Amino acid sequence: MLSEVVVSKKSQACDRKIMDMKLPKEAMIMSVIRGNETIVPNGQTVLRERDTLFIICKQSCQKAIVDYFS
Repeated sequence: MLSEVVVSKKSQACDRKIMDMKLPKEAMIMSVIRGNETIVPNGQTVLRERDTLFIICKQSCQKAIVDYFS
């Protein structure tokens, strides 16, 4: 399932490297949209407030993903 989420300021993910996050194993961040820039993320990518993420995950972990970034 493809999910689109926006990183909120109060999110656990805000201002953190992807490699430091505890995401479900079934989830992968495919792209990050920051302003007019599209970023292909890696473990060193730091997520910022208002980044739009496109995440592939199993339907069973979709709610956890949305909650994590909101």
